[in-house]
Amino acid sequence: KSHPMKYVTTFGYLIRHRLEFGHHFNWEKSEILDREFSLGKRLVSEMLFIKRQKNSLN
Repeated sequence: KSHPMKYVTTFGYLIRHRLEFGHHFNWEKSEILDREFSLGKRLVSEMLFIKRQKNSLN
């Protein structure tokens, strides 16, 4: 199970990033890139998607 505070922390990071850098996010065009039940597989999948991006937040 995911911890409910994880979403607050992630959302807080996005809000802070937006305020600090003036970036805007298009939530209507956002998409789920992958779904994994296993935490380990999910973290690897997330890492791979981030590494493929030229302009990522990380």
